[in-house]
Amino acid sequence: MMDARGRMSFPAQFLAKLGGTLYLTPDTEGLGYLIVNSEDGYDAFLDDLNTKFQGNRLRQILRHCCSATVSLEPDKLGRITIPEDLCKHAKLSGKVAIIGIGDYAEIWDEERFLKDDEEKAESTNELMAEVI
Repeated sequence: MMDARGRMSFPAQFLAKLGGTLYLTPDTEGLGYLIVNSEDGYDAFLDDLNTKFQGNRLRQILRHCCSATVSLEPDKLGRITIPEDLCKHAKLSGKVAIIGIGDYAEIWDEERFLKDDEEKAESTNELMAEVI
């Protein structure tokens, strides 16, 4: 649950995995969620962009991602305060869903996450069947 000031508890198991400083970046898919990385994870994210893009496209993407990324230190209770512009990007208010995705996490508006997950359930099951 996020309060009116954008403050929310971040699960201890994610904090233990991601470390002290968290890097919040708007999603790169335009779906309206936040990507949460450790410092090493954020550096790897930037390295990945550098291998996929070049020239003007790379600079455009880096400007967009880097200018919107914030680094946050959780307080003693494991709470973080998400800046207003990132709350607006992800349409966060009230209930949020924090999804662990391997070495990073995503923060979604809970209702939007459940809707997106439901809409993609069939195609996700088909993809899983191909993999397994």
